[in-house]
Amino acid sequence: MMVRWSEEFRQSYPDVQFDISAGGAGKGLADALGGVVDIGMVSRDITPEEEKRGAFWVPVTTDAVFATVARPTRCCRTCWSKVSRATSWLTSISPERS
Repeated sequence: MMVRWSEEFRQSYPDVQFDISAGGAGKGLADALGGVVDIGMVSRDITPEEEKRGAFWVPVTTDAVFATVARPTRCCRTCWSKVSRATSWLTSISPERS
């Protein structure tokens, strides 16, 4: 997301430079709190301790996790039937997520 946003931003402000790097879970927040970066991405709730240190969040997108399997198995068919039911339930209570 940051790469795409930086490309769009540079169309209006071509003199602005970005240095974007990836890291593991929590690295963006740790780097922001440590003064290493100006903006750090995080896909979890910020803890009260992190808030006390100055962290705050701005929602910018919805996170998603996708299961990937190499080939169908009995276990996968069982899991898929449960996921399918959960997705149907989620769609029924929150149509905008479908």
